[in-house]
Amino acid sequence: ATDTLDASASSNGPGFGILWSGPGITPANQNDIMPVVDVAGVYTLQITNNGNMCSSSSQVNVSEDILPPVADAGNDPTIDCVN
Repeated sequence: ATDTLDASASSNGPGFGILWSGPGITPANQNDIMPVVDVAGVYTLQITNNGNMCSSSSQVNVSEDILPPVADAGNDPTIDCVN
């Protein structure tokens, strides 16, 4: 399963640097505004104002869904000589 981290409510655009870190972050998605991850863990987002180099960070915990799925094949049918 995958989850999408969403930094779209943060300051963003050409004047801002976005840097994600965490267990499912790679060089290919570390600067994405909405990276898709498939590993549980703590993810950190750092936004930097490229004009004055001020930065702010925030963390989010992505947890793994460990509940097993439900399987239901329906009612047990009876087959006899009449059917």
